[in-house]
Amino acid sequence: MSALILTMLSSCSSNNNKPHFNKKWQPTLESISAHQAPEWLKDAKIGIQFVGAPKDFDDFQCWHWTKDVQMRRELGYKEPADEEFEKIELYSTGQLKMEYVFKDKVDEDTVDYDKLMESYKKTGAKFLKSALLACYPGTEGLLMLDKEIAAARQHGFKIGIAYNLLGTGKLPAIGHPGYVDWSLNKIKNEVERIDADYLFFDGASEPASYSKTPQLVAWFYNYADKKGKGVWVNDDLGSDCAEKWEYGDVFEMEGTVMSGVSPKTWVKWDNIRNQWNPWVNAFGIGMRNGTRWHWVYREPEDMLHIFIDIVSKGGVWLVQMVNTKQAWQNMWEIGDWLQINGEAIYGTRPFFKPDAQCHRLPQWPYPEKAQKMTKDERYWWRYRQTLDIASKAGPCYYTSKKDVLYLIHWGWPGDELMIPGIRAKQSSAIRMLGVDEDLIWRQQGQNLLIRTPDEKPCKYAYCLKIHLASNK
Repeated sequence: MSALILTMLSSCSSNNNKPHFNKKWQPTLESISAHQAPEWLKDAKIGIQFVGAPKDFDDFQCWHWTKDVQMRRELGYKEPADEEFEKIELYSTGQLKMEYVFKDKVDEDTVDYDKLMESYKKTGAKFLKSALLACYPGTEGLLMLDKEIAAARQHGFKIGIAYNLLGTGKLPAIGHPGYVDWSLNKIKNEVERIDADYLFFDGASEPASYSKTPQLVAWFYNYADKKGKGVWVNDDLGSDCAEKWEYGDVFEMEGTVMSGVSPKTWVKWDNIRNQWNPWVNAFGIGMRNGTRWHWVYREPEDMLHIFIDIVSKGGVWLVQMVNTKQAWQNMWEIGDWLQINGEAIYGTRPFFKPDAQCHRLPQWPYPEKAQKMTKDERYWWRYRQTLDIASKAGPCYYTSKKDVLYLIHWGWPGDELMIPGIRAKQSSAIRMLGVDEDLIWRQQGQNLLIRTPDEKPCKYAYCLKIHLASNK
């Protein structure tokens, strides 16, 4: 074992015997499976990975800049403040090399942290994901610095840790003696540094018994109980329990959705382009076949449609953000819609009852086709399918808060909208969010008829707030 690995392992050995708090949660899958997702997650509806301050980068600039910054943050390295420019070489077809020069503000005191957090609030996100360890450096966002954590807390964000159990290309790594204890203590130290609200795992290639995730999660739950805070963990705890219903507080859906309202909280972990970042790197397609990789962005309209479908089924949208001009513009457009219609999203619950038979969608039509697809083709196919699923579920999507129903109509409903099976409270006001006037409505048996306003308050989808009649 190299001296570097020995040094890294020994540096955290003093933390191996940190005292546990009261052991309500035991280090077994059976014990931690009884834990429930907190209400704040069900209220939040949308989270976003942290990528630093918004840049005007294109995709290739973003990839190289983010990789470099994350490597420095993971290693605790900071350039001297007088080194203002950094040169990064970029491989490109038909040319030996292309050179980009980036201005990187390495002095933290020059950052306007209020402005930084306002840019994230503009997306509509309520929680942020800090990358402690990614599959490859820079592929899953950035590790948040102390001042960024403090600013995010001041602006009301919940903050969690993203940790990729693969840790590709890192030392120590899977298989090294002492790696698991080193990994666990690295996460524990980070939980305490940022007072983490959740743990988000990915890349579980070994059983949970090897990675000791049940021990870590039990420690995390006990830590949170002592602090009096609600926390959650996703289900990617090991190769033997990932993507199963019984483990983790939330069922993580990587790019997929539920067929209906789920009895368990679920998170759609999603990209906003045609590909996830991890596969565009020194080991990825662009370098292997000598072609410049091409990113295609999903339209804000389509992402919003999928998001509304997610919320109506009790899900939460976790966005793998990238620090490009196009990415910020697209997410801010969704944030603009939420500025008007957020009441129908945040803090709501599904109107319909959970379906015990609901399941993951889409499902591959036949495995042999999927095996012949590239990663890009698979992800794009899955995205187009989830958009089709969302479209077919509409045009009406329902959320609720106690006796209030929010009907979200995709597209303008016309001069009058009939809602079957809904009875409004007698003499109550019905409004379209963003319109400062009561709407004309009448009850026609079991159907509710509503006259829509003359002006459209937003684009894409329109939300009606309806007070329901009592069932008594």
